Amino acid sequence: MKTGRILTLFTLLTLSVSAAGQDFDGRMAEAERLYRGYDFEGAAAIYGELLKAAADSSLHAILQEKAILCENGANLIRYANEPEVVMRRTFSAEDFFLHYSHLSEGGWIASPNAFSAGKNPLYFEPGCRSLVFSAPDGEGHNKLYSTTLDEEELWSVPEPVERCTSPGNEIFPLVSASGKELYFSSDALAGMGGYDLFISRWNERRKRWEAPENLGFPYSSTGDDFLFSNTPDGEFTLLASNRDCTPDSVTVYVLRFENSPVSKAVSSPAEAARIAQLIPLSKKTRTSGSASISGISENEGSAAYSRWKSALERLEAVRNEIAETRARHSDALSEQERREAENSMMERQMLAGRVADTLQALELDLIAAGGIPDYGKDPREENATVPAPARKNTYAFTRHDF
Repeated sequence: MKTGRILTLFTLLTLSVSAAGQDFDGRMAEAERLYRGYDFEGAAAIYGELLKAAADSSLHAILQEKAILCENGANLIRYANEPEVVMRRTFSAEDFFLHYSHLSEGGWIASPNAFSAGKNPLYFEPGCRSLVFSAPDGEGHNKLYSTTLDEEELWSVPEPVERCTSPGNEIFPLVSASGKELYFSSDALAGMGGYDLFISRWNERRKRWEAPENLGFPYSSTGDDFLFSNTPDGEFTLLASNRDCTPDSVTVYVLRFENSPVSKAVSSPAEAARIAQLIPLSKKTRTSGSASISGISENEGSAAYSRWKSALERLEAVRNEIAETRARHSDALSEQERREAENSMMERQMLAGRVADTLQALELDLIAAGGIPDYGKDPREENATVPAPARKNTYAFTRHDF
């Protein structure tokens, strides 16, 4: 999917030789190895060296772009949620999306079709009256467009989803069941390279999709990541990626759904690389009944648990404040209001980082005291008079047809 860019890059590298006779190909290969291993600082250092020696303006621009990706990647892996991976399965890159069995049968429409002359398929939820799809623009880049079905059952002229548009490509848009979230992939919005996953939220007041946010690491990786979707039963989150498979394949990862995932500081590139693999839990690590992998310590009244729980609640509160500030920014009517909201959001994001660091330290204290932190306790288990339904530990992949 990035073959064109890679070929262009190596063509330029082959034609460009510095006065000092540096081995650009070798240094570039080393930088790419570090980049793929999430050692963004190491890769950025090499790109910096190559930038100083690059005489070709086109090569300079490409190396500069690589350096920016490293900067983005370093920021994205500072904190990470480590989701519970239930299972994963690899499919052909040509039809992996058809194996999302929780999506409606017959919902996928092959391309080209009435909406797009491009190569990307379109997902149409039966009965929907609004649609977001990806189609090539005049320059051949895939962009997101929206259309609605009027009272005469005619689709309106498609309009660009402007706030979700980049100089590159946006593909595989999928609107959530609530209609309030739009998930898609982009290879040019702020990310760590390749296609990253993004979310845009619907602003009912302004009747538009707002500026997108990167879903963050490890959902976005140094590979290509697509088609983020939550199952209707609230059990799983699915995403597809080529981060760890052959070029003609895509792996679909089934994650345990988390309503409020908690991010923790990532200590090293090696830890980031481990998290990015999204390795399923083995059956040996699973336990049954109330003593699940995410079960809390039996000693809930301990001081260690109380401190950890307070920090967790504080982090949730700060995240709610960030969401409220984001909404205020979206509704701002003046430049001053927008700046104030941006400053407030930045302060709260920094505070969230500090609280997350504290939470991680308290988690270690809790584990040392014999406790097990619970980041995802099912509220149905609290004060329940009957046992909560057992969680599913498998997702039934079934291939749909177009």
